[in-house]
Amino acid sequence: MSNPKRNILIIDDDDDDCIFLQESLYAVGLVDGVQYITETDEALRFLSETRSLPALIILDVNMPKMNGMELLAIIKRKYSVSVILYTTTCSDELILQSKKMGAIDCIKKGNCFADNLEFAKKVLEIVG
Repeated sequence: MSNPKRNILIIDDDDDDCIFLQESLYAVGLVDGVQYITETDEALRFLSETRSLPALIILDVNMPKMNGMELLAIIKRKYSVSVILYTTTCSDELILQSKKMGAIDCIKKGNCFADNLEFAKKVLEIVG
Protein backbone atom coordinates (compact mmCIF):
# COMPACT_ATOMS: atom_id res chain seq x y z
CA MET A 1 0.00 0.00 0.00
CA SER A 2 1.18 3.51 -0.82
CA ASN A 3 2.47 5.77 1.95
CA PRO A 4 0.41 9.01 1.65
CA LYS A 5 3.34 11.02 2.98
CA ARG A 6 5.28 9.96 -0.12
CA ASN A 7 2.58 10.40 -2.78
CA ILE A 8 3.80 12.59 -5.61
CA LEU A 9 1.85 14.12 -8.47
CA ILE A 10 3.69 15.26 -11.58
CA ILE A 11 1.85 17.84 -13.71
CA ASP A 12 3.57 18.26 -17.06
CA ASP A 13 2.18 18.36 -20.60
CA ASP A 14 5.09 16.28 -21.95
CA ASP A 15 4.42 12.54 -21.50
CA ASP A 16 8.09 11.68 -22.00
CA ASP A 17 9.23 14.12 -19.29
CA CYS A 18 6.64 12.65 -16.93
CA ILE A 19 7.73 9.09 -17.61
CA PHE A 20 11.45 9.90 -17.28
CA LEU A 21 10.87 11.72 -14.00
CA GLN A 22 8.60 8.97 -12.70
CA GLU A 23 11.27 6.36 -13.51
CA SER A 24 13.90 8.48 -11.75
CA LEU A 25 11.72 8.74 -8.65
CA TYR A 26 11.21 4.97 -8.64
CA ALA A 27 14.98 4.47 -9.07
CA VAL A 28 15.73 6.39 -5.84
CA GLY A 29 13.23 4.46 -3.77
CA LEU A 30 9.79 5.93 -4.37
CA VAL A 31 8.31 2.65 -5.54
CA ASP A 32 4.68 3.68 -5.34
CA GLY A 33 2.53 6.74 -5.09
CA VAL A 34 3.99 8.53 -8.13
CA GLN A 35 1.51 9.51 -10.81
CA TYR A 36 1.31 12.11 -13.50
CA ILE A 37 -1.29 14.22 -15.26
CA THR A 38 -0.64 16.02 -18.54
CA GLU A 39 -3.56 18.50 -18.61
CA THR A 40 -4.01 21.40 -16.18
CA ASP A 41 -7.81 21.12 -16.10
CA GLU A 42 -7.52 17.39 -15.39
CA ALA A 43 -5.04 18.15 -12.57
CA LEU A 44 -7.45 20.63 -10.99
CA ARG A 45 -10.29 18.12 -11.28
CA PHE A 46 -8.11 15.43 -9.68
CA LEU A 47 -7.14 17.71 -6.77
CA SER A 48 -10.76 18.71 -6.14
CA GLU A 49 -11.99 15.10 -6.17
CA THR A 50 -9.19 13.24 -4.37
CA ARG A 51 -9.60 12.08 -0.81
CA SER A 52 -5.88 12.35 -0.11
CA LEU A 53 -3.79 15.19 -1.49
CA PRO A 54 -0.29 14.30 -2.64
CA ALA A 55 2.60 15.14 -0.35
CA LEU A 56 4.25 16.95 -3.23
CA ILE A 57 3.36 18.27 -6.67
CA ILE A 58 6.08 18.61 -9.29
CA LEU A 59 4.77 21.22 -11.70
CA ASP A 60 6.02 22.21 -15.15
CA VAL A 61 5.91 25.92 -15.92
CA ASN A 62 5.55 25.91 -19.71
CA MET A 63 2.21 24.30 -20.52
CA PRO A 64 -0.63 25.10 -22.92
CA LYS A 65 -4.00 26.44 -21.74
CA MET A 66 -2.70 27.50 -18.31
CA ASN A 67 0.96 27.93 -17.42
CA GLY A 68 2.47 26.50 -14.27
CA MET A 69 2.61 29.83 -12.47
CA GLU A 70 -1.13 30.31 -12.94
CA LEU A 71 -1.76 26.76 -11.78
CA LEU A 72 0.57 27.26 -8.80
CA ALA A 73 -1.49 30.27 -7.70
CA ILE A 74 -4.71 28.22 -7.81
CA ILE A 75 -3.17 25.23 -6.04
CA LYS A 76 -1.67 27.32 -3.22
CA ARG A 77 -4.94 29.26 -2.78
CA LYS A 78 -7.09 26.11 -2.53
CA TYR A 79 -4.90 23.32 -1.17
CA SER A 80 -2.31 22.70 1.51
CA VAL A 81 0.26 20.88 -0.60
CA SER A 82 3.95 21.40 -1.32
CA VAL A 83 4.91 22.31 -4.89
CA ILE A 84 8.21 22.30 -6.77
CA LEU A 85 8.33 23.96 -10.17
CA TYR A 86 10.32 21.96 -12.70
CA THR A 87 11.08 23.64 -16.00
CA THR A 88 13.56 24.14 -18.82
CA THR A 89 13.49 27.92 -18.32
CA CYS A 90 14.31 28.39 -14.66
CA SER A 91 15.73 31.91 -14.27
CA ASP A 92 16.66 33.63 -11.00
CA GLU A 93 13.57 35.82 -11.42
CA LEU A 94 11.31 32.78 -11.85
CA ILE A 95 12.84 31.11 -8.78
CA LEU A 96 12.18 34.21 -6.68
CA GLN A 97 8.65 34.65 -8.03
CA SER A 98 7.74 30.99 -7.51
CA LYS A 99 8.99 31.03 -3.91
CA LYS A 100 6.99 34.21 -3.22
CA MET A 101 3.94 32.35 -4.52
CA GLY A 102 4.53 29.46 -2.13
CA ALA A 103 6.58 26.95 -4.11
CA ILE A 104 9.39 25.12 -2.32
CA ASP A 105 11.72 25.77 -5.23
CA CYS A 106 12.04 26.08 -8.99
CA ILE A 107 14.49 23.61 -10.46
CA LYS A 108 15.76 23.35 -14.01
CA LYS A 109 14.85 20.18 -15.88
CA GLY A 110 17.77 17.91 -16.56
CA ASN A 111 19.05 16.86 -19.95
CA CYS A 112 19.71 13.23 -19.07
CA PHE A 113 18.71 10.44 -16.70
CA ALA A 114 21.57 11.31 -14.31
CA ASP A 115 20.19 14.86 -13.96
CA ASN A 116 16.74 13.45 -13.25
CA LEU A 117 18.22 11.14 -10.61
CA GLU A 118 19.78 14.11 -8.83
CA PHE A 119 16.43 15.88 -8.86
CA ALA A 120 14.69 12.70 -7.65
CA LYS A 121 17.11 12.48 -4.70
CA LYS A 122 16.11 16.03 -3.69
CA VAL A 123 12.45 15.03 -3.92
CA LEU A 124 13.07 11.95 -1.77
CA GLU A 125 14.63 14.18 0.89
CA ILE A 126 11.50 16.37 0.88
CA VAL A 127 8.94 13.55 1.14
CA GLY A 128 11.13 11.32 3.32
